[in-house]
Amino acid sequence: MGRGIAVLMMFDSFRTDSHFMSDPRTSASRSEPKPDRPTVVLAAFPESRFTTRSRSPSIMSAMKLSELPEKPPRPHTYFDLPSRFVDVPRPDSARPIRIHYKEAGAGDPLLLVHGLMTSSYSFRYLIPLLAPHGRVVVPDLPGAGESDAPTDLSMAPDSVAEVLLSFIAALALGPTHVVGNSLGGYESLWLATNHRDQVRRLTIIHAPGFPHTKLRAMQLAMAIPGSATVFRRLVTKNPEAFVAKNVHYHDPRTMSLEEARTYGAIFRDTARTEVFRRILRESVAPAKMKELHARIRAMRANGEALPPTRLLWARHDVMVPATFGEKYKALLPDADLVWFDDVSHFMHVDEPEKVASAILSSVRQK
Repeated sequence: MGRGIAVLMMFDSFRTDSHFMSDPRTSASRSEPKPDRPTVVLAAFPESRFTTRSRSPSIMSAMKLSELPEKPPRPHTYFDLPSRFVDVPRPDSARPIRIHYKEAGAGDPLLLVHGLMTSSYSFRYLIPLLAPHGRVVVPDLPGAGESDAPTDLSMAPDSVAEVLLSFIAALALGPTHVVGNSLGGYESLWLATNHRDQVRRLTIIHAPGFPHTKLRAMQLAMAIPGSATVFRRLVTKNPEAFVAKNVHYHDPRTMSLEEARTYGAIFRDTARTEVFRRILRESVAPAKMKELHARIRAMRANGEALPPTRLLWARHDVMVPATFGEKYKALLPDADLVWFDDVSHFMHVDEPEKVASAILSSVRQK
């Protein structure tokens, strides 16, 4: 029983003391980076009237489910876009995975890859800003949104990267520009490392990718016998409340019941809940992070260049330490690191116009 309670506490702390996170109220005095201001011009779009500015980072606390509005404060057209499906082969067999995706625009392809516990819905504000400039394709990764949830598929980052490669091939997108947020950014870097010819330019938006003390603690907790049962009870007890606690925005009023229900739906499905648990165990394993770092360093030593990369990083994030931006810059010295103020882990929701400008200014470079 004692060990089970310890596991429950570890999982429940995901919202404010997660395996990736630093507390924005204390990180400034401890390890807050002091980078130069962004040199990239981010003025292609007018500032949204919904933007909130000049606030303390502590505003990035979550709201209670009972406090959430029915609809998000900023309207969007995500649900107006038709849902599309394509079967792609699994990396471990010829059996297909049915992938759901949204698409808008025409021209050069731009693939948007979402992060943990989210889906293509995460890019609801970015899609219409990017669609006038190319073919924007936004899949739900396995287990997320409306895509299949194969419980026997490896959710290691290189395996998910192979699914992305199959998706690119199925839609004849490659070589494509790729934008990945959070875990999707980390998995997109695996894609760019293993299949450089399929990625024209890569944009990583505040991603994990480096071993961390709390990450190791979570991995140990998930290995305890009975932890899977405790985890399932935690996330399925009230899926919408779990989402509201764990998806953080700079302005917590950005969260809505619509969003909580959209993301929480996976926890009302046994297979999707299991895939989510396996993602936590397999996708952020420290050993795989070290493997990726070693591959990238070996490529650099051999004179093999990765696709041009831009790093979009929040100065304060309660999910991934801001210091990871500097670590990625050290790992990818040719990458362009752009810092953002007054945004969260999901800066493409907080400031979609500025993020779209940063993406497009990179895509347009020759």
